[in-house]
Amino acid sequence: SLKRESASDSFGSYDPKSRTITIQPELEDELFANTLIHELIHLAIDDCTLNLETKEARLLSEDLEEQVANCVANYLIMLAKDNKWLLPFLQQEIHGES
Repeated sequence: SLKRESASDSFGSYDPKSRTITIQPELEDELFANTLIHELIHLAIDDCTLNLETKEARLLSEDLEEQVANCVANYLIMLAKDNKWLLPFLQQEIHGES
């Protein structure tokens, strides 16, 4: 689920136990979109068990997971801004409207 409420000292957070994304209520526009994508990446990493801890090690350290989420979210926002056709095109393809 998605909640818009204070999320500690960050723009947003993902709670894997409740599967809830929380985003600061005052965020708008690109910063909101970037934060939502960032938290969705954390959800995907969790779903794909890329942050799975074994007896030996964790596949993705918390620091590396944060770097991946930041980098990919920023890159996806840049792609969407630089290619205004991309999101409508993906929507059409996903929903079979092409």
